[in-house]
Amino acid sequence: MTLLERFFKYVSFDTQSDELTGITPSTPKQMIFAEYLKSELESMGLEEITLDEHGNASSTVIHPVRKQ
Repeated sequence: MTLLERFFKYVSFDTQSDELTGITPSTPKQMIFAEYLKSELESMGLEEITLDEHGNASSTVIHPVRKQ
């Protein structure tokens, strides 16, 4: 997937917030987008991926050390 294709995929998600809920994420659609981002991190081979109840995703990037 190209960068442009990925961008268009991201903006296709309806992530509009609802300021009246008082919670994060404020709509279920925001969590659906967060779950999609988590699946993308998994497909890229990142490790230690977490997604908390607030929709915060994080992961660890492991890369080899270059010998000089």
